[in-house]
Amino acid sequence: MDGEGVWHVVDAPAAKWIGYALRCGAEPAGAFTTYEVPGHHACMLYAAVACPFLASPAARRTFDGVAPAHVSDPVPAGTRRGTLSGVAQFAACTVRTLPAGGYEVELMHPRVIHTYRSGAELLPLLQEAIDTEPQRPAPPNDLFGPDERIIKRELRRTLKARPHVASTGPVRR
Repeated sequence: MDGEGVWHVVDAPAAKWIGYALRCGAEPAGAFTTYEVPGHHACMLYAAVACPFLASPAARRTFDGVAPAHVSDPVPAGTRRGTLSGVAQFAACTVRTLPAGGYEVELMHPRVIHTYRSGAELLPLLQEAIDTEPQRPAPPNDLFGPDERIIKRELRRTLKARPHVASTGPVRR
C-alpha cells in the first residue's frame, strides 16, 4: 500500500466517532478492533460501492458474523448495517492471532474518513482513485522468461498425469 496507511470500511458508531473527532482536529483515542482485514484505498471504496451489505443502509446481515468492537461477541443474523458508514484511513494496523484460533485486526490513528449513507455516494471518489492509480505495464507474454517453454511443457505433463476427480485408480506417471 506504498506507505499510505491502511483503509477500512467502518460501521455507524465508528464512522460517527472518527468523523466527529477529525472535524474537531482531534484523534479518536484507542484502537478499532475488527476481524476484517483492511486494504488499499481504491479496493475499500470499491467494497463500499459493490458489496450489498456495505452499500445500503437498509441492508441486513444474513449470516452470523463477529462484532467489530468485540471480536468474541456474535452479530445476530438480521442486524442492520446502520444509516452511516465510512471508509477510513488508519496510520497503523496490527494483526494478532488469537489463542482460541482466528485473528483480530487492530486499527489505530485514523487520518481521513469518507462518510456515506449509500455506497453510490462514493462513486466519484472511486473513479478518482482509479484514475490516479499508477499505471503498471502489462506483463510480457512470456511470464516465465527464458524458461517459458520448459515450464509450459512441465505443466502440460503434470495436467495429463493428474487423475480425474471421478477416478479411484492409481496415478500413472
